Amino acid sequence: MELGILDYIFLALILISSFRGAFRGLIQEVMSLAALFISLLLATVFYPDGTKWIQSRSSLDESATFISFICIFIAAYILFKLVQKAIVMMINESPLEGTDKLLGFFFGLLEGLLICFFIVYLIDFQDFIDLKGLSGKSYIMPYLERFLPALDKPASEVMNKISSGEL
Repeated sequence: MELGILDYIFLALILISSFRGAFRGLIQEVMSLAALFISLLLATVFYPDGTKWIQSRSSLDESATFISFICIFIAAYILFKLVQKAIVMMINESPLEGTDKLLGFFFGLLEGLLICFFIVYLIDFQDFIDLKGLSGKSYIMPYLERFLPALDKPASEVMNKISSGEL
């Protein structure tokens, strides 16, 4: 069995994300993702109010929206990171630390696999650069490509919504 360049990239991504997950632990990994997504959600929901508040107190018109979004996102993100730090400190001082690290390893493994699936999907989906030469020499890519048909329908629905202006 001879591994291609993509196989080494996939294995490196999976190993790096697995060890990162094991080092950080499941709680920290999940809370980091949650902090990012919840902060984006809060900024998306509340930026109109922030824009009005900034415009009522300054002469900024167009840049007030951007400033409002960024300020709300940063404030929410910092708040969630402080909560995350407190929870992780409590977990690390408890007997659950080993379990947290083990589950973090498996979460990182899953995260690495998802990144590899995304790369395979992009290689198959895009037509700008011919990367089929790389994928032809890969030992791992055929196994990952087996799951791609499950993504075809959701991807085509998203593309239809983008082209129709719904999204």
